[in-house]
Amino acid sequence: MRRRILTALALCLGVGTVAAGSAAAQEKKAQQGHLTGMVQGINKQTSTITVRTGNMKRDIIYNSETKFLYGTEKKNKPSSLDELKDGWYLNCKGTFEGVKLVATGCRFREEQRTTQQ
Repeated sequence: MRRRILTALALCLGVGTVAAGSAAAQEKKAQQGHLTGMVQGINKQTSTITVRTGNMKRDIIYNSETKFLYGTEKKNKPSSLDELKDGWYLNCKGTFEGVKLVATGCRFREEQRTTQQ
């Protein structure tokens, strides 16, 4: 009888640990990151911006909390999504949901600046 109770208790603790571990794994999946690229399209109905990074297209999701800036990292000013245009360079930071970035902040400008040596 004692053995059965101990076995049941150990089994319950094991299931509880697995459930807590999977909840921690869900939180861990929301990775911080950023995406940069040239704007290929803005869809206001789905709140997404498509950017081309290299030869891939990636989606960035924005919402009412997303802050937009116009300019470079050192010199920028507050802006809005309405000023962003196709072909402009966009740099966004946020958290990834799968392969899509949910942006908390985006900075854009007409072209990507390259450093010349």
